[in-house]
Amino acid sequence: YPVGDMRVMGDTDLMIEKIARKEARAVMESCGYTFEQSKSGHDIYCNDNGNVYELHYMPEDKSVFHQKLMERAIPVGNNGTRLSLNHSDFYLYMISHLARHMRTTGAGLRLFADIKVFYSKCGDKLDAKYVESSLQEMGLVDFENAVKQAIYSLFYGAEPDEDTQELIDYIFSGGVFGSEENYAANRRGDKSKLAFFISSVFPSYGEMKKR
Repeated sequence: YPVGDMRVMGDTDLMIEKIARKEARAVMESCGYTFEQSKSGHDIYCNDNGNVYELHYMPEDKSVFHQKLMERAIPVGNNGTRLSLNHSDFYLYMISHLARHMRTTGAGLRLFADIKVFYSKCGDKLDAKYVESSLQEMGLVDFENAVKQAIYSLFYGAEPDEDTQELIDYIFSGGVFGSEENYAANRRGDKSKLAFFISSVFPSYGEMKKR
């Protein structure tokens, strides 16, 4: 983002190896954070200032991309003590993370703005063939196309088709991050809101049986 303060956030996500949970807890507590709970493959820590860290120790799904993500992380920062992702893996993680939000709480405008900003700065650095094959492996090719169409309409003024307009309406119903209302709709399978997203994010029953 041009200015860091433009990018609001509710918490900070870190990825750790599962075997390092005990060590990670000691580090977080030494920094003044209190363990709150474990939830869906991540440990949540908070401090008195309201800062929240989520330490993820489980892959988001069973795809090869997520199962091998830590192995592909690269050392960055002082003395290589911090790991990050290359541009292609970072982009793929953003798309798959957005897809997970669409399945659960929904996704507000911020997540789409993140992808827009990242792609405009780093799109030419992506390994197109690797990105395409990874999206295929995760079943997210159509979803990524839908996200791009929404971004073209939201940020570049492209005229949305019917499906894209439905996605845009859904985005704005979720505010910045998503909403409890959208979470409840997803849980009950509200077809009026989710028919487009279900077909985009999830493979068909026949395709899942093949896998």
